[in-house]
Parts: sequence; C-alpha cells; structure tokens
Amino acid sequence: MMRALFLAALALALALALGGGVASAGPGAARELGSELDPEGQLREILAHETSILSMLRERSPQLHTRLLQLERSDRIGYLRELGRLARAIARARQDPEALERAITLRSKTWELEALARAYQTLPEDQRPARRSEISRLTSEVMDLKQAERRARLAEMRSRLEALQAEIEGREARREQIVREYVEQLLDEPVEL
Repeated sequence: MMRALFLAALALALALALGGGVASAGPGAARELGSELDPEGQLREILAHETSILSMLRERSPQLHTRLLQLERSDRIGYLRELGRLARAIARARQDPEALERAITLRSKTWELEALARAYQTLPEDQRPARRSEISRLTSEVMDLKQAERRARLAEMRSRLEALQAEIEGREARREQIVREYVEQLLDEPVEL
C-alpha cells in the first residue's frame, strides 16, 4: 500500500516537474506519464472520485473538508494521500459502515493534534503544562481510534480468511467432480494451436 502511495506521489511529482503544473495532475496524469509509474491505476482512480469524496466530506465533516482544501493548495501530494486514505475508508464502509466515520474522526483528531504540537513551541512557559496535558489526552484518543481501526481491519481479514477457507474445503470436497467437469470441458471444446 505504501508503494502504491509512493507511486501516486511520484507520478504527480513528475507531472509537476515536466512543467505541466498542478492542473495537469488530473485524471489523465498517470496515463500520460506511463502505467509503470502507477501500475494499479490508483492515482487515476482517486482523481476520478475526487469530486464525490469532497462532496461527501463537505456534508459529513465541513471542518475536515475545509482543511483538505487548504492542504490541496499547500501540498498537492499530501492532499492526494489524504484523498487516498478517505477513498479506502469509503471502500471499507461497504462492509463496515462505521469505517468512514472512524477515518474522518481520526483525520480530524490527527490534524488537531499536529496543530497543537506546532503551537506548543510558541507558548509561554506557564501555558505549556496545560497544553502538554491536552496533547497527551488527544494523543491517547488518536491511539484509541487507530487501534479500533486496526481491530476492524483484522476482523474483516478474519472474515475473508474464513470465507476462503470454506471455499477451499468446498472445492476439496468436490475435487473429483471439478476435475471430471474440467476434463470434459477441455475435451468437448475445440483446441486452437
């Protein structure tokens, strides 16, 4: 997954380096730069759903929507990473309806935490202990959210693993029938050389 994000970021960086500017890093950017830079088409996929992701976000979390638009202006690659995270959360929401809300909450809390940490250095000494306590509390919340997300992903993986195990056992139980049907199909169909 990190490799795919890296490739998407690389494709965008190349689009910018080739003089196309940010506007050229649209849905066709990965295609123009060559499929070897974005082999799974993830950049293209993310950009194809950019409008719907932003619309959904505007309705569900206006603050996160605003923050994401600010990120788009200041750090296009970071913006695309965030869109990718949200796109994956939306995809997971099909099996786990709460996944999207967890992702939105996690991103909001993480950004809030980062802003508090940046501002910490500029605070007067007498205000730092209170801010440190607030940062610690928020860090604990972010940790809880990340752990909940990991548990949900683990449950999803276990479910898929159980389904695959059942499929393997079912095919093993019907092994002779499957082999016989496949041989008949091979022999009944004309073979082209």
